[in-house]
Amino acid sequence: MIKHALFLFGLAGCLPASADDTLKIANLALPEGRGVPHMAIGTPYFMIWPAIFDGLTNIGPDGKAMPMLATEWAPLDPKTWRFKLRPGVKFSNGEPFDAAAVAATLATLATPEALKWSVYNAYRGITGARVVDALTVDITTDPPDRLLPNRIGAVRILPPAYWAKVGTDGFAKQPIGTGPYAVDRWDQTLVKMSANTTSWRAPIIPKVEIREVPEGTARIQGLLSGAIDLALYLNPEDKTLVEADGGSIVTRSGGGVEVLSFVTVKDSPLKDKRVRQALNYAVDRQAIVDSLLGGMTSAASQPAPRNVFGRDDTLKPFAYDPAKAKALLADAGYAKGFSFIAETSTGGRGPTAAIAQKIAQDLAAVNVRMEVRAVPQSKIFRAAYDGSFEGQAFTMMYGSIPYMDALTSLRLHSCLWQTPWNCVPEYAERIKQAYAAFDLDERERLTKALVRDIRDDAPALWLYDDVTFDGVAKRLKNYKPVFSTINYETLELAK
Repeated sequence: MIKHALFLFGLAGCLPASADDTLKIANLALPEGRGVPHMAIGTPYFMIWPAIFDGLTNIGPDGKAMPMLATEWAPLDPKTWRFKLRPGVKFSNGEPFDAAAVAATLATLATPEALKWSVYNAYRGITGARVVDALTVDITTDPPDRLLPNRIGAVRILPPAYWAKVGTDGFAKQPIGTGPYAVDRWDQTLVKMSANTTSWRAPIIPKVEIREVPEGTARIQGLLSGAIDLALYLNPEDKTLVEADGGSIVTRSGGGVEVLSFVTVKDSPLKDKRVRQALNYAVDRQAIVDSLLGGMTSAASQPAPRNVFGRDDTLKPFAYDPAKAKALLADAGYAKGFSFIAETSTGGRGPTAAIAQKIAQDLAAVNVRMEVRAVPQSKIFRAAYDGSFEGQAFTMMYGSIPYMDALTSLRLHSCLWQTPWNCVPEYAERIKQAYAAFDLDERERLTKALVRDIRDDAPALWLYDDVTFDGVAKRLKNYKPVFSTINYETLELAK
């Protein structure tokens, strides 16, 4: 943290803000695979890719697909979608964007190399793409995918000739896209970009720098010192400091639900549904929202937040009812309570230390002792892939970005995941059935039923709808993010 803070203060001292034409952004992390977008499709990387790349679609404020490189789309049959493409678009190296580029990009997802990429699990249902003409492409899936227009946007389209020439390693160091900026330099913790003036989304600001600053304290210090114009993923308690400095805190939906997820595949009291429900009744989530999140979000009622396909708006949060929690624990044979370990992430998104302690305090009131172990977020991500959880619970969002489909997170937290921490075979089968339903009303009905039943099964402690706090310096104008997309092309710096 000290290293990052010193750098930021030093940067502030040598760059006069009034004369600087560079937008400086502090992000939680840069992707390990550098400029290959399909190697890192999670947050916070989604905040980087729109500067360089475009997808066929994007998710609008209402959670529905909106045009990007594709201008329109329609299903030809349950397993085939036809996309019409935007004319006149070129990559920043001059290579034309067309249907062949879309087909070639999707072909990279079917290579043995892609098995190691995070995009693989998300898009293995795409079976191919056929060029109809220069501006028309048919994309096939198996099983049918009624929400493919939502999902396809996270596949960033690559220039096929350049990709073939430089390969994955070369592309990682010098990525090329159709977005508003072209990469000048990509180091381990810093990306420097210049305006791609030929982009169909040509930007106003000449240059952008995105720096990896994992510690929240360093991000806020950089913002206050003038070294940073946009500090992503701050905490609600930073609002007073930022506003006193003339800046602002912009909140955006994270498209997910923050939870304390239970490891139910191992022997522990948490295998019992009554125990899991008891813990949900024991925690005052509204107090967390009001006192620790500034009232800027809502208590979670289910594993699907607002504007996500499949959300059931009739559901209410578990009531705060310690007496009912104690009764359920006694019924399950744990009248005297029990102990468990919860791994919570540090230096990144998700519940803060104060929230974790509030949860532990509420659980202690019903004789359940939760030991909070703060671990790097990278450890939790790694454990999700190899099952190396040391505790019986961990912080892991039920995230729906970029697809805005509740089935996305339900699948992740089920037997269908490669190393499941929670597994109910019945739900896994129902998730597959819902995915395969091509009739939109039927898919919604099946998804809502799953959301209701999984909410009651309580495989997690439902906390609050995820919300992100971005610190905006007073000189940065027109910052209007939507979910995990920054409006790079319309941002301005005050003179």
